[in-house]
Amino acid sequence: MNKIAPENFVKPLGIQTDKLGNVIGFNMSKVKGKTLLEHLDGGGNLTKDMQKQLNTAITKINDQGYYHGDLNLKNIILKPNGKLVIIDPVGAGHVTNVSEELAKDLINRDKTAVDNIIKLFNK
Repeated sequence: MNKIAPENFVKPLGIQTDKLGNVIGFNMSKVKGKTLLEHLDGGGNLTKDMQKQLNTAITKINDQGYYHGDLNLKNIILKPNGKLVIIDPVGAGHVTNVSEELAKDLINRDKTAVDNIIKLFNK
């Protein structure tokens, strides 16, 4: 996934697989900054640029057949330079590893999560 949206996705240090070779987890690099939840709790805003970063990152990931699987305010980091990084892809995977119906649902969940985050900040 790091090749898909490297500027907005945590760098995986290693991949954990089950006996069949299916990805079941990632070891991630450390990202300095605070979660979007901490940013929101501290009175911060979600700028138009940050909204664009989120939409672009998820679109790039989804367009390549990947999904995050658990996108929320706790696993999006706002770095000190204003760039967003999506972390904790524990539920992530590729659509070829699931049924077509489930793949559509998982990708829709990612997009809905981004929409909900943007709505939350634009209240």
